[in-house]
Amino acid sequence: MAPASCSTPPGTPPAAGAAAPREASGQWCLGDEDGDLQRSQDRSCRLQNVCYDSGTGGLVFFHGGPPAILGMDKIQGPVYELGPQAVWLRKSRWQGGKPNLEQDVPLQLEYRQGTIPATAQWSPLPYHVLYHTFWASNVGHAWFDDVFPVFHLLHRFGLLDCAGERLKVWQNVPCDFYFRAKSAEDAERACRFQRFAVRALTEEPLETFAEAAPPTPPGLLCMENLLVGTAMLGMQRPPAHVWRPFLQRLLEATNSSHIFPTGQHIVFVHKDGRRAPMNLLDMASRSRQHLAGEAQVTVASPVNLSFKEQFDLARSATVVVTPCGGISFFAAFMAPATTRIIVDYYNHEKNKTGKNDAYIWQWDFQVRTLHYRIERSSVVSDPSDQSPPEGGKNTRVWIDFDQLVGLIRDGMLQARAGYANRWRQGPGAAARSEPPPGRPP
Repeated sequence: MAPASCSTPPGTPPAAGAAAPREASGQWCLGDEDGDLQRSQDRSCRLQNVCYDSGTGGLVFFHGGPPAILGMDKIQGPVYELGPQAVWLRKSRWQGGKPNLEQDVPLQLEYRQGTIPATAQWSPLPYHVLYHTFWASNVGHAWFDDVFPVFHLLHRFGLLDCAGERLKVWQNVPCDFYFRAKSAEDAERACRFQRFAVRALTEEPLETFAEAAPPTPPGLLCMENLLVGTAMLGMQRPPAHVWRPFLQRLLEATNSSHIFPTGQHIVFVHKDGRRAPMNLLDMASRSRQHLAGEAQVTVASPVNLSFKEQFDLARSATVVVTPCGGISFFAAFMAPATTRIIVDYYNHEKNKTGKNDAYIWQWDFQVRTLHYRIERSSVVSDPSDQSPPEGGKNTRVWIDFDQLVGLIRDGMLQARAGYANRWRQGPGAAARSEPPPGRPP
């Protein structure tokens, strides 16, 4: 249960922190870069007393009096309203100087004069978040491009303590929006990934406004607080100090946070398709022979494992060897003092190893990341339809065993130093196989 203090989170302005009357809407926005209203991609807002109109299918902001000033424009002067591109639910990465417009989704907000009708239906929950799914084809995108921004947004407004029974997470479009026309399997997987990750924040079901609002007659579903503006809070921004707390919540959802390595355990993450190393299974077999008597070697295919099985396996590993991309986020859940080895793609434009997602891994201060160095001669040509501006992100490589086993042994040394005391105390102390007292099964 969230503490009572979350009704007035730290840093809340007095006017917004007080119980606002339900007659009119209000707004508190932050994050404009350099105070420039034209650079709205960083803006997040806490909207008070805002409603979803099931008749129009959009959000409504009710002016009960003079509108509040959003900010000062150096040419126009005061800006009073959130315009059509003032807050972004989804803002694409910039590629080649041009945004991917298909993924640019601004907040749609209708302004109406007057007060909120007395017939409006009010949500019993005090806090709500609205986000727009990106491309939930794997855990990397579903958890860290979609749900992690929600966690980051709550942190921005000091509302993380209000997660749980006091929070509702809404989707702007259904969880399978981008996959319905592709395949039923892909659509089911996208929803399963997102629904699980939202459990780290609330037990409330994940749904759209249209699924929850009164359909007939058309009516208003109103919320005391709606947080919006997750566009740049996912893998487009350094996660900094909110990275590990988010991982901890996901681990707690499967009761996996108490698991630590009991000895040297090397896990090879296997996948098929693009960026899959050509000889990863052979590397695992040779490592098993080379490290016989020193380490356990496991080959894991995350697609065949439950979320708990993935987390437990990652937490038990001292070294994880994984292809880059979304599948590499299996290694995000490793225990401290361990090492992930990323087998990247080869960047033909820069003629060197392309460190995919390195800007994320550099913020994980508990798990070390080593990027396997790719020689040009080991690269398998891209498919014929590979776009040159991508720099070769679909390349596959042949792994050199001598280089790889050197990285693995270095990771084993780090784990030995990190867990020396725990392992000296014997298997019972090292395993932590039993949940801490009071933890649900």
